[in-house]
Amino acid sequence: MAESGNALACRARDCGFKSRPELSSDKMKTRFVPVGIVKHSDKILIIKRGMNNRTSPGKWGYPSGCLKEFENAEDGILREIKEETGLEVKILKKGKIFEVEDNDVSWIVLTFLCESGSEKVTVDMDETTDHRWIKPEEIKNYDMVPGAEKDLKVVGLL
Repeated sequence: MAESGNALACRARDCGFKSRPELSSDKMKTRFVPVGIVKHSDKILIIKRGMNNRTSPGKWGYPSGCLKEFENAEDGILREIKEETGLEVKILKKGKIFEVEDNDVSWIVLTFLCESGSEKVTVDMDETTDHRWIKPEEIKNYDMVPGAEKDLKVVGLL
């Protein structure tokens, strides 16, 4: 059973990143991740991944993470957003699924546009080092995780 993780990827002990020699090959592994774009007024929340994250360390992204066993994507993203930011949100829209490659992982991404009544964020310092509320078009000013612009497009923010 996977435990919670962060941003476009989860911590090494999550989402099957454990060393599994029986699965070793030169082929890319495929993983599913729900992503939550949190909106407050005209801004969206981005969070900076910690340097100990297995994939995209130090990059900016959106709350996301692995699903627990039998958990649906909607409940999973609401849980991840709460764990990573302390925010209670509601889902406004579900985007179309897309795929993004990041080193040795092919991510199947399902993006949700969510709304928060508050901008008071409490980051989980084990996974995240910073956060910002920005306008969607400002993501070009940040070193974002792969697929971050596509996340905004599939929910109609770009």
